[in-house]
Amino acid sequence: MSNATPQSSGTREEEVTFEPHELFFSRTDERGVVLFGNDVFLRTSHYPWEEMSGAPHKIVRHPDMPRAVFWILWEALKAGTPIGAYIKNRAKNGQPYWVFAIITPISGGYLSVRLKPLSELKPKVIEVYERIRAKENAEKLEPQASAALFLEEIKALGFRDYPTFMAHALSKEVEARNTFMTRTDNPAMTRYRNMLDALSRIEASSTKIVAGFANIKTSPINMGVVAAQMGQQALPLSVISQSFSDMIEEIRNGIATFVARADTVAAEIHNGLFVTCANQIQNEVIDIFEAGDDTAVIEAEGKFLSELEERYLQSGLQHMVEEITQFHNTCKRLTRTLSGLSVTSIIGQIESARIGQQGGGIDDIMRQLDGFQERTRKELASIQDDSNILRDALEHEIASARGVDASTQKRRAG
Repeated sequence: MSNATPQSSGTREEEVTFEPHELFFSRTDERGVVLFGNDVFLRTSHYPWEEMSGAPHKIVRHPDMPRAVFWILWEALKAGTPIGAYIKNRAKNGQPYWVFAIITPISGGYLSVRLKPLSELKPKVIEVYERIRAKENAEKLEPQASAALFLEEIKALGFRDYPTFMAHALSKEVEARNTFMTRTDNPAMTRYRNMLDALSRIEASSTKIVAGFANIKTSPINMGVVAAQMGQQALPLSVISQSFSDMIEEIRNGIATFVARADTVAAEIHNGLFVTCANQIQNEVIDIFEAGDDTAVIEAEGKFLSELEERYLQSGLQHMVEEITQFHNTCKRLTRTLSGLSVTSIIGQIESARIGQQGGGIDDIMRQLDGFQERTRKELASIQDDSNILRDALEHEIASARGVDASTQKRRAG
């Protein structure tokens, strides 16, 4: 238990100052009542331990904070999901201070580690918060309705949902903190970013393939119509047109499944990025505890943090393995289907040459289908390459996580 006492400083308009290398740590019960707070938390909030102990954590809540943010936080925490957010707090003397909070459900309550926001994202978030809070006040919005507006603001910033935003935000804050402290980023952060870049290229290639369907959707039908008009001599073309139609539909369905699965994979990768960054910050808190001389704190609070590290590594990576493996297999199936389409295209060219000038537009149709096949082949090859990048990065991350897990167990044994 910390015995830090508050310090007086500044005016009510000024923000409380604390250093970028400092980390807040606190633990509450399931009702949000404070059970432990470290020196940084107490000093910055200007509360002595005698007042903070047993008080609701919302004692430091700033009235400028949108209710929407807390609604989203509690929905995640009640579901047992860790979550992160920019939060504006208020010290006992009225001074504000901003943190990025990582809050995690634990047995019997919640654990929160907070760092000083340094990235270029913070000013944008402040503007969003101000707009949402103004609407809450003007329109008397319920928290859930306000949360819906807040999520629309998040999407306008370019994020598909809140988990995507919080993963990006935490990674940017950790990156900015690493820069301030003149140290390199965690290699796992780089791996996750490479995976997200690869997935972005995969989604772009998938979009091009989908757009290609619009240009050739009637081509197999037109080929069948022309073949029917030509009678028996064009009967093989009727069969070929049906084969084209079936394979194109198979690719269309495969791409639709692929795109849907890409959303799931993206969610897992963002979760992995969030977990990696959260682990780094939480491990720094462990190091701070272990550097102190309060054995009770080291054993009690360090135990909670170490258990979170294990839980994150096991559950997060397992989900990613499942999703990326299925994603990779879907890509291979699409590639095989396209090979069949290529064979059909060659047979179609042979038949078109045999019929010659009597083909009545068959050559034009074949050129359209050939063009689609070639463009799709290139995009699928690109998808396959990026799918391999995803798989290889994941394998490296699994190997690294096993090393971290072994290191954690060794640290505990020691």
